[in-house]
Amino acid sequence: MRLIAGHDPLRYAAMLDVPLREALLAYEARLREAALEDYRAELLQWAVLAPHSSKRTKPPPRPSILED
Repeated sequence: MRLIAGHDPLRYAAMLDVPLREALLAYEARLREAALEDYRAELLQWAVLAPHSSKRTKPPPRPSILED
C-alpha cells in the first residue's frame, strides 16, 4: 500500500478504493522501476571498472522482471 501510494499517508485512503488488479499492476510497475534503477547503477559501475580490471568480466545480467 505504501509503495503504491508513494509513501504519502494522505493517499492511503484513496488507494483503498483502487481495484485489486490496478493496485497489483501499479505495484509491478514500481518494482520494475526499482529493478531498472538498480540495473543501471550496476551497469554503470561495471562500465567504469571493466576497462581497468585485469580480468575480463561480463556485464551484469538483466533482472528477469525487466524481460518482456
